[in-house]
Amino acid sequence: MLVIAFPTEFEAHDLLKLVEKKEKRVIDGVTCFAGYVEERAVMIPIIGIGPTAASYCTEALLKNLQIKVFILAGFAGAITPELERGQILVIKDYSAQSLINYLKLVPGFDIGQVHPVMEVVSSAEEKKRLGEETGCQMVDMETAYVAHMVASAGIEFLGVRAISDLVDEDIPNDALAAGYDHEKSKTTPFKMFGFLARHPKQIKPLKEFVSPLPEVRKKLTDFVVTLIKEF
Repeated sequence: MLVIAFPTEFEAHDLLKLVEKKEKRVIDGVTCFAGYVEERAVMIPIIGIGPTAASYCTEALLKNLQIKVFILAGFAGAITPELERGQILVIKDYSAQSLINYLKLVPGFDIGQVHPVMEVVSSAEEKKRLGEETGCQMVDMETAYVAHMVASAGIEFLGVRAISDLVDEDIPNDALAAGYDHEKSKTTPFKMFGFLARHPKQIKPLKEFVSPLPEVRKKLTDFVVTLIKEF
């Protein structure tokens, strides 16, 4: 089985629209969508944001599914000025080398390294510092933990990220946190509206952060569809 996991349903939204014969399933508390993309059977689980949720969900999937290839796709923050918004990167340091070798002739992506973090890196100053200290190109909160569990189970893993925010951009993390329940892996729009009503100065930076994301997501989806065709 080909599994393509995403931290959030927002990141998976465009791919889910392409799924034929789509069926929603809940596997040990993990929301999954089964169906066909390009006539290939796929399972698309939503594993949550951060290492705790992602690790729990990955463990549940490994216990209940017969997985051939596990792809983790989503957004990542740039910590080097060389990256552009919407750029697609396959994560070298955690992906199976056999899969990277297989994809060398596939266009539309670059190879990069990720620095694992426990929480959102929201300030441009901190992003720049991490880039300089680690030599990595991006940060995310799930890849390292999921990759370790998948590889330990003897399953090939591929990490794919699309750059959502640039190294010189601050992220309105307080507003974003108000709009998402990490424990339940669910969006909380009413809570966000309440936060913005109390902090109206956060509306503009939130819009500036969110407005490019649909185009970033489209690029990520196009590449994931290419992967599905290849695998």
